[in-house]
Amino acid sequence: MSLERKEVSPQTLQEYVGRLQRMLEAAKCLCSTLDLAELTEIILQIIRREVPVDRVTAFTVDREARILRSVVAQGVGDFVIRIPIGVGIAGTVAQTGEVLDVPDAYADRRFYPAVDSVTDYRTRDIFCLPIFSREREIVGVLELLNRSRPISDDDKTFLRDISTHIGLALELAWAHRGCIERQKLEEELKGVRERLVELDRLQLMGELIGGVMHELHNPLAIVLGNVELLKLQLDPDVRTRMSPYIEKIEAAADRSAATVRTFLNFVEAPRRERRPVDLVDALRQTRALRNYHEANAGIQVNDALQKIPAVMANPEEIQQVFLIILKNAEEAVIGHQSHPRITLQCSYDSASERVHIDIMDNGRGIPPEAHPRIFEPFFTTKPKGTSTGMSLTIARKIVEDHGGKIWMETKKDVGTTLSIELPA
Repeated sequence: MSLERKEVSPQTLQEYVGRLQRMLEAAKCLCSTLDLAELTEIILQIIRREVPVDRVTAFTVDREARILRSVVAQGVGDFVIRIPIGVGIAGTVAQTGEVLDVPDAYADRRFYPAVDSVTDYRTRDIFCLPIFSREREIVGVLELLNRSRPISDDDKTFLRDISTHIGLALELAWAHRGCIERQKLEEELKGVRERLVELDRLQLMGELIGGVMHELHNPLAIVLGNVELLKLQLDPDVRTRMSPYIEKIEAAADRSAATVRTFLNFVEAPRRERRPVDLVDALRQTRALRNYHEANAGIQVNDALQKIPAVMANPEEIQQVFLIILKNAEEAVIGHQSHPRITLQCSYDSASERVHIDIMDNGRGIPPEAHPRIFEPFFTTKPKGTSTGMSLTIARKIVEDHGGKIWMETKKDVGTTLSIELPA
């Protein structure tokens, strides 16, 4: 029995070897990265180099949502094309797994012209083939639009072969992205847990300090009461001589008792009822808690507050807002200015019947990239571990619950102003 061997010309053999070499190079390029953005660029370059078409679109198949999503789409920017499985040429290929060569798109009843209208593009012809995973499951669709020459059998063979490599590469890239996103989510959850632990610790500290304050309040009341009794028991001439000392004891005890009472307003659970509140008085009372700290830090406080109408508010919550803003202002100026300064101002707009409080510092200002996020939960510009990033979020919630608004204005090396506006 004799065998006939088909003669293959050197040129055909050379073309075949060249195509195999290009296929190997393309496969190597597809395996060179796990970054989805880089991979999509590689896919575009490989296909357009081998098959001259105007546009290339690669879709991934979402079986749960029953749609195709574009991961490579030329000429549409960041726009993601979404097509239901079974709709349009690409949707049909995703459903059936067959290769479709459509010479006239608008003459084919399966064509989905809505994408053209959205992307402002005119599709003339389409060559569309499925992308398979290692398990031979359809994971994507490759769509080539508006060829500049007929697509040959060699082109089709190349596209079928390269689509397998594209499928494997996309599968790995998506798995890699999923791992990164899970890792990022785990890190964020870890950070949230750490912040919640810190908040629990702060709450416990508040309760302990509240107990200490209560213990201090009773002895101070006894001191003041016994000073009054002492004045009544002393002979007039002795009382006259001892008067300067007794007055100093009374003044010190009064100041301490007032500080304890103010502090208890913060550590005790706030009462939710609202009543008329003098914001100027509330701000000055809150500032009294920070006097010692500000004096030690060399911070000059300019009090330009004046009489303004009262607001209906919960006094404990409003003082909490003021304390948060004052502490932020102190941290902004300490170590950043040779003459650290905080200025307090207020005003009243009779037309809108709203009162306005400004707390200004002359610190370094807040970086521009942080401006949109300054009131976000857990966001902070302070060093890691020094802040929960919740204080300004809490302040905004309290102000908005009172029908007001809070905002920030900042300028580099000039300072930051936090403003509060509430209905009078």
